[in-house]
Amino acid sequence: MNVRLASFLLFVFSAMYTTDSSAQICTEAAQKKCGPSEFCTASSNFWGSSTLPDTAMCVQRINDDIVAHGCSNESKTFIGCNYSWKGPITMKSVNLLEASARKSDEISKRQAVNLYMTSQGGDVAAAMKLGRFLRSNNGTMFVEENCASACVLVLAGAVSRWSLFGNVVIHRPYRVNAVTVGMEEAQRMHKQRSSEISAYLAEMNVPTRLLDEMLAVPSQYGRNLSESEKRFYLLHGDDPAWDEENNAQQAKKMGISMTEYLRRLKRRSDCHERLRNDNLPMTMNFEDYRKSEYSKRSRQCDSEFENGE
Repeated sequence: MNVRLASFLLFVFSAMYTTDSSAQICTEAAQKKCGPSEFCTASSNFWGSSTLPDTAMCVQRINDDIVAHGCSNESKTFIGCNYSWKGPITMKSVNLLEASARKSDEISKRQAVNLYMTSQGGDVAAAMKLGRFLRSNNGTMFVEENCASACVLVLAGAVSRWSLFGNVVIHRPYRVNAVTVGMEEAQRMHKQRSSEISAYLAEMNVPTRLLDEMLAVPSQYGRNLSESEKRFYLLHGDDPAWDEENNAQQAKKMGISMTEYLRRLKRRSDCHERLRNDNLPMTMNFEDYRKSEYSKRSRQCDSEFENGE
């Protein structure tokens, strides 16, 4: 299964089900399957609640806010290196995550880093550093609940961004420390910070107009972006440059032109959209889903894409 598709399926399942606790799931036998640097937890503690059965999974704790799965060299996960981040964005935490990643063979071997994030924000410089880490590792980011303030800059850094299932909240960036500097220095700092954020957004192929929207919201408030705004500012979906390169790779693999590949891609998207609009009954059981009419017709959409029908 495609790495990004597998990660997305696990993320989508996360909104629908509640399961057993780690104490019930992590038996002595399950703990023994974890590597020396890992400990056992219930899968719902990492992915969130899931329609998939809750199972034991081996994770590494990076710090109080960050847990990793599939990033240790002894891990046997099939979906690459995954980080669950629930908390503020600090330079210390970003450095710890990057140090953990440097030790992982999974990143260099699979070129797949997935970040599942819930954060009210934090250090702007740290957020941009984390965003650049995601970009350099072809990283995907999933907004689990809330992604506010500086967290939006992390989201912008990912080559694939999934934000429709959570809140993306913007406001005017501000200095972390309550230190008075005088109006002249405050003006210089404001312009420098704005210039750095604008350059960063351009680097990540995100419309720089997003910064104007941020600056229009006082720091003590927050504005939750609508679904259409998330799409307009490319905070949901694939980065344009990455998307084009990925399309070219897939077209080459299939032995067809880019024009033909894009034609088929649109037909497949339209096919899946019609399927969703038919409101076919959905099952909460994964095995039953695979046998369902919805799954059958979904596979037909994919088959037509592969065969050019």
